[in-house]
Amino acid sequence: MASADPREPQPESSEFGSQDDILNVLYHLRDALTAMLSATGVDITKTRATARELNLDRNLVWQVTHVMNSPDILSASRAIPSRAKFEKLCEVCQGRGASRATADRVIESLDLFERMIEVSLGNREDFETMLASLEQEDVTTRQEPTRKLAFHCNSTIWGVQSKLNFKACFTAPSLTEPDKLEVMQVSGLVGFRRLRPVSWPLSSSHAYSDTGETLELNYDPIRDADGDEGEPSLLTEFCSQPPPVINRVTTSYGHFYELARGPIGNAGLCTCIFAERVTPRFERYRTTREEFHATMIDLITPSEHTILDLFLHHDLGDFDPPEAMLLDRLSAARGYNPELDAKYQLPMSVNAIRLGSSASGTATPQFPLYPKVLSDVLKSMGWKHEDFDGFRLSLKYPPVPSALVLRIPLKWKPEA
Repeated sequence: MASADPREPQPESSEFGSQDDILNVLYHLRDALTAMLSATGVDITKTRATARELNLDRNLVWQVTHVMNSPDILSASRAIPSRAKFEKLCEVCQGRGASRATADRVIESLDLFERMIEVSLGNREDFETMLASLEQEDVTTRQEPTRKLAFHCNSTIWGVQSKLNFKACFTAPSLTEPDKLEVMQVSGLVGFRRLRPVSWPLSSSHAYSDTGETLELNYDPIRDADGDEGEPSLLTEFCSQPPPVINRVTTSYGHFYELARGPIGNAGLCTCIFAERVTPRFERYRTTREEFHATMIDLITPSEHTILDLFLHHDLGDFDPPEAMLLDRLSAARGYNPELDAKYQLPMSVNAIRLGSSASGTATPQFPLYPKVLSDVLKSMGWKHEDFDGFRLSLKYPPVPSALVLRIPLKWKPEA
C-alpha cells in the first residue's frame, strides 16, 4: 500500500479520532435503519420473513437486520452493505409505507459512515481491520442451546415467561454532597405473560455494602408530583394499557412488586416499567470498606433476553468496561459480597460492551421504546444522556434463579 505524500493536504481526522466517535456514527445509522424498517410493519428480528415480505434478497436483509439487532455494533458494522443495496432497500421501504424523510435519513447516515471511513483510514478494508481490534463481544455462545431449553422448561414449571428483562442504572456525582453518588434506576419486564393464572414478583430493589450487609435505602418513585406515596413506581405511559394491577411488598432486604393474577397467554400479555431514585447516596470514592460500585439484576423470571446497563457520568472520570458476573442464586444466599461472589460465579459467555454517549446506542429490538423511556426519565432528573458513558451486559435465555452484576472499582479521592 502506497504511503501518503506528506506534502499533500491531509484530511482532518480528529472528528473521528475516538472509539466513541465511531460508535456514535454507527448507532446513528442503526437508529435510522430501525426507524425505516419499523415503518414498513415488518418484524426486524425475523430475517427470512422480512425478506419475503419486502421481496428482497435474503443476504441483504440479513446484513441490515444484523446491523440493527447485534448487541456488538462494532462487529456487526462489518456487515453494512454497499450504497447501491442501501438505495434499493430505501426504495422498497418507501413503497411499503416508510416516508421519504425517513429514507433520506438512512442515506444521510450512510454518507456520514462513508465519510468516517474515508477520513479515519481511507478505505473499507483498513476500517474493518481496525474494527476487529475494537470488538467488544465475547462470541463464545456454546451454552445458548442449553439455556434456551432451560427457558422453555422453566416457563412450564413456573407458569410465566417474558421477552425481555432489563435494568438500567444511571450514576452521577451528587450536586449537594460531592463525595456521594446519585443513583437512578429503570427496570422492567417486556412481553410478560402467564402460562398459568398465577401472581408473580416482577421487580425487586435492594442494596448491599461490599461486606455483604443490607443497606437501609429508600427507593423514591420517579413520577409526577401528584403520584400517591407508596404506590408502585410504574411509568404508566410505557406500560401496557390498561396498566397492570401491581402490589408493592416490603421485605427484610428491600421490596418487590408483585403482579396480580390475570388471564393466561396473550390475553394477559403485559409490559411493566419501573423507575426509582435511590437514597441515601452511595460512596463516590474508595474506602477501606467500599471498593466497588455495582449494579445487579435478580433473574427469577424465565426470559428470552436480559439487559443490564450501567451509565456513568463523565464527571466521574474514564472507566474501562465494567467487570461482568453471573451469580448463582440457587445454592448461594441472596446478596452481594465481592469476596464470596467469586465462589458462586456461573460460566458466562459474554462481557460488557461499550454503548458510548448516544441515546440511540441504547436501542434494542426487544423493546423499541427503550431509548425514549431512558430519555424521559433522565429529563425528569435534570440529566442529559450525552453526559453519560454507557456499558451493556446482554445475555439470551439467562438461567434462573441467578443474578447479573456489573461493577467498577471505585477511585481513591484525590488529595486536596
